[in-house]
Amino acid sequence: IGLPAAAAHNSPHPQAQARAGLGRTGRRPLRSTSMFCCGGGKGEREKLLADGTLESDGGILGIGKQRRYFDVVLVAPLLDPESQGEEEVREIQTKRLDVIRALRAANLDVRKFTEKKETDDDTSPRAQYFLIGASEDLLKHSAGSFGLEKKVAEKYKPKGLRDTTSYYEEYSYGNDDRFERDVEGGGGFFTSLERIRAVFHIIEGPDYEDPGCAMQDLDKLVADGVFKSYFTLVDHVRLEALKESWIYASPLTAPPIDMIRDYLGEKIALYFAWMNLYTGYLGLLALAAIIPTVYGWFTDQDRFYDNSLVPLYGVGAIIWAQLFIEHWKRKQASYAFMWNTEDFEDEEVLRPEFRRYVRSLKQNWESKYGSDGDGGCTDPKVADFVQGAWTRAGFINVPEDDEELKKVVPAVEYFSERAVRFRFFVSSLVTLLLVGVIVFVSLLILGLRAWIQKYYKPGYEGYPEDAFDFSAYAPAIAGTLNAIFIRIMSLLWAYLGLWLNDYEMHRTDTQWEDAYIWKTFAFQFINSYITTIYIGFVQPLEVPSPLINDREGQPLIDHCVLKQDGSGTDCMEAIAVQTASLVIVGQFSRYLSAAIPAAMLAFKKWRNPPPEQATVTSQVTAQAHRATFGGTYQEYLEMVIQFGFVAMFAVAFPLGAVVCYFTNILEKRSDAAKVALLSRRPKYLGAQDIGSVLGLLELVATLSVLTNGLILYLSCEAYWAYFPASWSDSSGNKFWILVCTIVLEHLVLSGKTFISLSVADTPQWVLEEKARAAMRVDVNKTKTNSSEKEKRMKDYEKRREAVALNMDQDDVVDDDMEF
Repeated sequence: IGLPAAAAHNSPHPQAQARAGLGRTGRRPLRSTSMFCCGGGKGEREKLLADGTLESDGGILGIGKQRRYFDVVLVAPLLDPESQGEEEVREIQTKRLDVIRALRAANLDVRKFTEKKETDDDTSPRAQYFLIGASEDLLKHSAGSFGLEKKVAEKYKPKGLRDTTSYYEEYSYGNDDRFERDVEGGGGFFTSLERIRAVFHIIEGPDYEDPGCAMQDLDKLVADGVFKSYFTLVDHVRLEALKESWIYASPLTAPPIDMIRDYLGEKIALYFAWMNLYTGYLGLLALAAIIPTVYGWFTDQDRFYDNSLVPLYGVGAIIWAQLFIEHWKRKQASYAFMWNTEDFEDEEVLRPEFRRYVRSLKQNWESKYGSDGDGGCTDPKVADFVQGAWTRAGFINVPEDDEELKKVVPAVEYFSERAVRFRFFVSSLVTLLLVGVIVFVSLLILGLRAWIQKYYKPGYEGYPEDAFDFSAYAPAIAGTLNAIFIRIMSLLWAYLGLWLNDYEMHRTDTQWEDAYIWKTFAFQFINSYITTIYIGFVQPLEVPSPLINDREGQPLIDHCVLKQDGSGTDCMEAIAVQTASLVIVGQFSRYLSAAIPAAMLAFKKWRNPPPEQATVTSQVTAQAHRATFGGTYQEYLEMVIQFGFVAMFAVAFPLGAVVCYFTNILEKRSDAAKVALLSRRPKYLGAQDIGSVLGLLELVATLSVLTNGLILYLSCEAYWAYFPASWSDSSGNKFWILVCTIVLEHLVLSGKTFISLSVADTPQWVLEEKARAAMRVDVNKTKTNSSEKEKRMKDYEKRREAVALNMDQDDVVDDDMEF
C-alpha cells in the first residue's frame, strides 16, 4: 500500500535530482470517453451500491486484488446519541454509509479503524478513520481521463534538450512505457502527489465528466458534520529528502523548488520560489539602506533619518521594486513552461462548491415550478445544466443547430454571468462600506489624539497646572484605541471576507483566491497604512479636521511633533517613528506567530515522545492531530503589506529593508516547517503563476513613486536643501520645489515604465524551446501523413503512365455539355 511500510523506512533514498517539465505547443492527446475511468459499468455499480458495511475495523471495503495505495483519509467524529439525539445520529450514520457506498461504487478501497486513548484508565474511542486508496490500474484510468502531467522516460525525451531539463506529457492510458516510474518513492508507477490528484478526481469528479466517479463534495460533508476533516498522508521518503535539503538546511540555502513541487504542488512551490527571490532582493536593498543611515548618524545624530542621501535611496528603492517584479515575471514564466502549467487555468476544473450550489438552485427551482415551468424566472436561468464549456472568456455554449457537438459535449453546471456581476457589485459595495467605516473611525481616533494634545496639557486654557499631563500620552492612547479597533475589524473581516467571496460564486479555486486576495488587500491596505498616510500626508499640511472642532467651534488643526529646540515642527521625525514602529512590531509579531506553534510542537514531542516502532494507525492519527494548512494567500498578503512598507515608505525608514530581510530569512524556514511538518499535508494545489499577487505588487510599486515623492516634498528638509533657499519663502510656500518634485516624479515613473517595457516577461530560452516544440509537432504530423502521401503519389504515377493521348484526334464535344 501507499502508506509508509517498514521497508520504505529502512531503505536509503537517493538524492533528489532537479526536476523540471517542458511545455509543448499543440500536444494535447485526445482523452478516451468510451471507458469508465472510475469504476465499472452500470450493473457493477448497482451491485456495489447495494452492498456495504461499516462494522468491522480494518476490513477492506473496496474490491479487487491489485496493489493498493492509500493516500487520503477521512476523519469521522464519534457520535453520541445521548448528547446529539438518536435522530441526528441516525441521519449522520446514513450519510456516512452513502458516502462509503459511493466510494466503493467508484472502485475505491476503504479501510476503517477506530482511534482509542492510549492511557490505561481510559480506552474510550476518540475518532474513526477511513483510509481511501486505489489500485494502480484505477489510478491510471483516472490520470488518463483528466490528463495528468507525467515525466517522460529518458529514452523518449526529444533530442537537443538540456541535460537538467525533464520532459512532461499528458499521461494516456496504456502507454506506460513512455513515462518514468516513481523510483525515488518506492518503485510504483505514480508519485504520491500524482496518486493524490488521481484519487481526488475519482472522489470529487462530476458524473458527466467521468461516469464512474463518486461526485462527493468533501468540504460540504465536513461543513455538515458528516466528517470532521480530511487530509492526505505524508510521503516519508520525499519528506526526509526535503528535511535534509530544505527544512533543516541553512536559512541562506535556496529551497529545492522542484522537489517541493513534486511533494506539495505548484502553488506552494511558487510561493517559496517567490519568497526566496524577494528575500534575496531585500538583502541587496538592505545593503543600500545602511549607507544613508550611517551617513546621517555621522553628520547629524539628532536627525540622522533626514540627510541628503535619503532622496537618492528613495529613487533606488523604486527602481529596485520594479527590477524585482520583472525578474519574478521571467522566473514565473520559466516555471510555468518547465512544469507545463501554462494552460492550467484554462483546464482548471470547477470548484465542488460551485457545482453543489448550482445543483441546489436547480433542484429548488424544479421542486417549486417543475422541470418545465418558467415561474417567471429570468432568461437565461440563473442556474442550470447547459451543454458547453467554461473558459477564461466565460461560458461557451453549444449552438442549437450543431448536432455534431451536441452528441459529444456534456451538459455542465451553468450560473448566469449576469447574476455573477450583480453579486460582485453587492460584495464590492459591502467591502467599500467597511473600508469607509475604518477610515471614519481612524480619523476620529486621530482627531481625539490632537484634542488631547491641545487641551489636556497642564496650564493650557484653564487646565490645572498640577493635573496629569495627558497630552504626553495622547499618541499612546490613540495608538491603543486604534490597535483595538483594527483587531475588531480584522476579526469581523475574517468571517465577512470569506462569506462575501463565497457569495460571488467563483468557478475555480484560482478565481476564488484571486478575488479574496484583492478584497483582503483593500481592507488590509487601509488597516495597515491609514495612520502612516495621515501622519505623512495630512499632518504636514495642517489641514483642519472635518470631524472634530475645538472649543471655539472651529475645526481642530493637527500638526506634527515639535522639534527638540522648539524652532518648529518635525514631520520627518513623526513619519519615521511611525513607520519604524509599525515595521518592527509587525515583523516581530509575524515571527512569533510562526515560532510559537513550532515551540509548542517541540515541547509536546519532548513530553510525549513518539514510539520507536510507529504503526500505520499511530502515523495516521498523529497526522490527523496536526493543524490544517490554510493556503498561501494569507502568506502572500503579509508579504505584500511588508513590500508596501519597504517600497512606499522607503525614505521614511530605510532600515525597514534590513529588518524585513532578517525576519524573512527566519520566515522562510518557519514557513517550510509549518507547511511540511506542523500542518497536515494538503491536497494537490496547482497553479500556473502567483495570480493577483503580481497585480498587487505592480500597484504598490507604482504608488511608491507618489508616496515617496510626497514625503520628500512635505517633510524632508534635506531634500529641500537640494534647491535654492529662495524657492521656500517665510510662509512655507514651496511652489517651485513642488514643480521640480512633479517633474522628478514623472522622470522616475518613466524610468520605471521603461524597465517594465524593456525587460521581456518570458526568457529567450523558453521562447526557443517553445519554437522547437512546435517544430516537433509539425514533424510528427508529417510522419503521420507521409505513408499516405507516398501511396497517393505512387497511384498518381501509375495513372499517368497508363493514360494514352492522341493529339491528332479530336475529342467528342456534345451540345449537351454544361459550362
